[in-house]
Formats: sequence, C-alpha cells, structure tokens
Amino acid sequence: MVHPLALDGLAVLLVAPLTESLTPDEQSILGAFLNVLGDLLSLNSAYISYVQSQDNSQSDSDNNENNNNEYEIIQKSIEKIQDELEKIKQDKQK
Repeated sequence: MVHPLALDGLAVLLVAPLTESLTPDEQSILGAFLNVLGDLLSLNSAYISYVQSQDNSQSDSDNNENNNNEYEIIQKSIEKIQDELEKIKQDKQK
C-alpha cells in the first residue's frame, strides 16, 4: 500500500508537465475527465462493497426475499416510466 503523501507527490509530478504543455481549456477538459473517471471508480467500489456486505449478512432465504423486493421496486419503477411516457404521448397528440 502506498502512503497518501507519496500519492500526492506522484500526482504533482504527473500534472506539472501537463500544465506547461496544455492550454487552460485543455487542462479543464482533462481535469473534468479525470474527475468523472474517479467518480466512476468510487461508485463501482462502493457498489461492490455494498453488494458483498449484503450477501454476507443475509441467509439464502432472506436473500431470495430481498431479490423479490428488488425486482418489485424495479418493476414499479418501469411502470411509472411507462405511465409518464404515455402521458407525454397523449400530450403530444393533443
């Protein structure tokens, strides 16, 4: 495992040459891209951690019941989306 200060130093060493070779707009675009990349990695690791903790904390019967509840939530969400789409279609036809 790398020490956090070493990671900070590495980041500075990687960014320093970019500040000289990129325009401010290009730096902004690259920074935004790296932020999105970090956010996606963070989301993925949090989701995997959550799923693994759920799997470890529940028995198979609880897990099946939980899966059914999740499917019901997804089904209700799909039904709501379909209702909204129908409303939009009806409004356009008027």
